[in-house]
Amino acid sequence: METTRTDRAAAGRRLRDAEDGMALIHVGIAIVVLMALSSFVLDYGVLWLSRVHAQNSADAGALAGATARAFDETTDPPAADGAAYNSALSAAQSNSVFGAVPAVTVAWTCPGFVIGTGCVRVDVSNTTLPTFFAQIFGVGSQAIQATATAQARPANASDCMRPLAVEDRWAEAQTPPWDLSDTFDRYHMNGNRKGQLIANPDSYTAPTTDDPGTGFTVADNYGQQVTLKSGSNFSGGWFQPVDIPRADGASDTGGARYRDNLASCSGIAVSIGDYLALETGNMVGPTTQGISALIAQDPDATWDINTQSIDNTCAPACAPFSPRIIALPLFNPDEFQFDTSNTTWPNCPGGGSCVHVTNIIGFFVDHMDGNNVVGYLIRYPGVLTSKPGGVGGPSSFVQVISLVR
Repeated sequence: METTRTDRAAAGRRLRDAEDGMALIHVGIAIVVLMALSSFVLDYGVLWLSRVHAQNSADAGALAGATARAFDETTDPPAADGAAYNSALSAAQSNSVFGAVPAVTVAWTCPGFVIGTGCVRVDVSNTTLPTFFAQIFGVGSQAIQATATAQARPANASDCMRPLAVEDRWAEAQTPPWDLSDTFDRYHMNGNRKGQLIANPDSYTAPTTDDPGTGFTVADNYGQQVTLKSGSNFSGGWFQPVDIPRADGASDTGGARYRDNLASCSGIAVSIGDYLALETGNMVGPTTQGISALIAQDPDATWDINTQSIDNTCAPACAPFSPRIIALPLFNPDEFQFDTSNTTWPNCPGGGSCVHVTNIIGFFVDHMDGNNVVGYLIRYPGVLTSKPGGVGGPSSFVQVISLVR
């Protein structure tokens, strides 16, 4: 009997002290830990991949909406179902979030740190992202969201400026209100009173970032037909052939270079506030040749006066937008007439005569009418330079698009 008790006690001690099955316990614990890690790695990976997708979707939508605000829909704020809204929505939804079309909301509010308007905010979300290992813990789905804001804002330069400097609009005092048949009359041009004010003179105020002045504005002149006239002294639409610097280092003077600058981009930024030297000599022939070459790049494009847009363009197959949309400098008629009357040009670099660039317009070249160029005022993609100066939103026909958040 005593031996039996001893044997039983020994067997109990052996069972208590035995290590058999310990690996099974460790494996069980490890499986739980590995499943938790797998849930974190795989399901969290899905979340972060979807986060990238969502941000791409939001960025695309915001940039597309801001581009449409700049060039297709100039009202502020845009219509609830207009070009800007539809562009933002379509671009965002075309970028799927983990294989699914995301939910998208579009707004026009700018962040508090952004100056001005012209913003498009796009919020993107997907609340049905799959889970894999996390389902073991009762988590059946996960959600992701992203936001982006882009802004269309005034540019102060163009690196594709064409060499037709157009007289800016002024305040007409002789036969108000101003129209394209008026002439700018402010200074005596001949006799002993050259450079002195005439009776009841016209006036010009250049646009600034805070004041549209008397110049062309998007609200009043977008889509307006304008005939650019050569040789019509100080009349509405009068243009001056000017030198445009070339990125290739070639000479910027002469009829051949002037013609080439009409038909193609120079590649050097011309900014508001710059002075451009006038081309000397008769530029009627080179103007016709350059404009004809420009029209030939998109021969079927036409202007729709009802929608204020371009039909039948070769873009975007031939170019991002119609090659017949060009950037033109507007010049200060007051300064130019005063310098002309006095035959002194104190601000012209290198001597000679010049024009002072006070704004930049986009211009759709429609056709030639004799020696004149007929087209429509429109917006144009510009650039920002470090040079001071520029114009505010109402006067800005050149726009730059950027992500601000």
